[in-house]
Amino acid sequence: MTSGQLTLVLGGGTIGSAIAWYLYRAGLPAAMVIETADNNLRRPVCFSEALFSGKKKIGDLSGVLVTPEDIEKIAEEKLEERWKKAVWYNILNRTLPIFSSADFPSFLELLHPPVIIRSEPDTFASVSPDSADLVIGMFPHHIPGKTCHLAIESRYNYWLGNVYYQPPEKYADFDFHFFKNPFSHVFSPLEGVFVAYKEIGDKIKINEPFGTVNGIEIRSPYNGQIWGLFHSGRIIHPKQALAIVHQGVSDNQFAHFGFYEYAIAGAVLREVLKYLNSLKNTD
Repeated sequence: MTSGQLTLVLGGGTIGSAIAWYLYRAGLPAAMVIETADNNLRRPVCFSEALFSGKKKIGDLSGVLVTPEDIEKIAEEKLEERWKKAVWYNILNRTLPIFSSADFPSFLELLHPPVIIRSEPDTFASVSPDSADLVIGMFPHHIPGKTCHLAIESRYNYWLGNVYYQPPEKYADFDFHFFKNPFSHVFSPLEGVFVAYKEIGDKIKINEPFGTVNGIEIRSPYNGQIWGLFHSGRIIHPKQALAIVHQGVSDNQFAHFGFYEYAIAGAVLREVLKYLNSLKNTD
C-alpha cells in the first residue's frame, strides 16, 4: 500500500462509515475526516462516535480518533510528515484513522489524497473536483462536473447505487419511483439539555416519551423501534433531529448496515477499484 492509494472519506455518518468499512474489507487504505457539528443519531453504525469516545468499532474495524496531541508526539520535523505518519501507522495496524475537521483543517494540503469521498450533503464546501484525482459525491446533493467527478444515487429509488458520470437529463422524474422510506425523524421543539428515557433498539409507541428537553417530555408521533437517538446529557437545538424511528419489523438490524448503505458503498468501492486499475494500466 502506498500514499497514492489513500482514499479520504469526508463524513462519519452511516454512508461514510459503510464506505470506509467496505474499503477496509477490500484491503484498501482509507482515512476519515469528520465535521464536529455532525449529528449522527444511528450511533451503532457511525464512526463519528469516535469524536466522543476516542474510538468506535463497527464489525471488525476500529476507528481511532487522532488528536493534535498525538501528532505532537511523532518524531518528525515537518507537520506534513507527522500527519502522514499518523495516518499510515493506523492503516498498517488495521485501524481507521479519524480526524476532526477542527483539528485537521488542512487535510487536502497535507495528505494530497488521490481519492476523496463526499459522503455528507452539506459539509466540506471547500472540496471541489480539483481537490483530488477522483472526487465521488452522493447524488443529488453533489452534481458530477460541479462538486465532484462522479456521483452515486443516494435516494430510495430503483436507481439506488447507480453511478452518474454526468448529470442525468431528467432526474426529477425519479421522484415518482421512490421506495417507501421506513425511517421517520423526530425533531426537538425547543433548545435545552436532552435526557433520554430510551435507548437505541428499544420499541416505542405513539405518544410514548423519548425523554425530556429542559424537563419537558418529548413524545413519539410514531409506532416503531428506535434506530437513532441523540446523546443524553447534551444540548439540542430547536428543530434538530432528536431520534430516528424505524416503522418496520423490530429486530437487531439497527446495529448493522442495511441494503441502503451496502448499495452506495459497493458502488463507491467499484469506482475506486476502477481508478486504481487505471493507474496500473498507465504504468
